[in-house]
Amino acid sequence: MVGDGINDILALRAADVGIMTTQQGDQRPKKLREAADMKINDIIEVVDVVKRL
Repeated sequence: MVGDGINDILALRAADVGIMTTQQGDQRPKKLREAADMKINDIIEVVDVVKRL
């Protein structure tokens, strides 16, 4: 699961791998950061994450 908003918290927690993107540049809530397994700066980095899995 890849998400960037507060509405993604439940899906990030439930996913096998929850990835939060931070490319928006604004500060994301602590709850959202804690729900994600990984944080990436740019959505294109998802490709590298998938390759590593």
